[in-house]
Amino acid sequence: MSVCGGNRRQEKGQSLIECVLFFPIIGLLCVMISWWSDIYLSKLQLIAGARYGTDLIYNCPQFSATDVKNEVTNMICRQSANDKGRRLLEDDIKIVVSINRFPKITATNAVDVSLITNKDTCSVGIWYEIHLCPWLKNIIGKDGITISARSEVLAGTGI
Repeated sequence: MSVCGGNRRQEKGQSLIECVLFFPIIGLLCVMISWWSDIYLSKLQLIAGARYGTDLIYNCPQFSATDVKNEVTNMICRQSANDKGRRLLEDDIKIVVSINRFPKITATNAVDVSLITNKDTCSVGIWYEIHLCPWLKNIIGKDGITISARSEVLAGTGI
């Protein structure tokens, strides 16, 4: 008879069953933590890319939307051979750049109220598709997860 009042024969296989249940659950938790951290780091990289794009719009008024898109793509995907660090796949990225330049104020349009109340913004939006592993596709029912980031700057800035 055991000190706690239980029968030792009934407790003999309990440790093995606990280990068989415990280790796969811990392994799954480790995999999920690393997967969510990958999504989080990708999100941070998209936010940095969107902010970099609006900084280019603000500081380089000579840049067109295509120039800004190319610069942001190079920054996110790190296409230079010397760049180290995290790289996102260029095929899975969608970047939309909207530049609404404030018109130049001249003597003829200086009294136009619509110039003062211009609500247009310059923006950079980035979408990235993260592909799922096959067993997770079956559980979730999707091929991937889309994460996005967006940054805006007022239209009258940078000129």
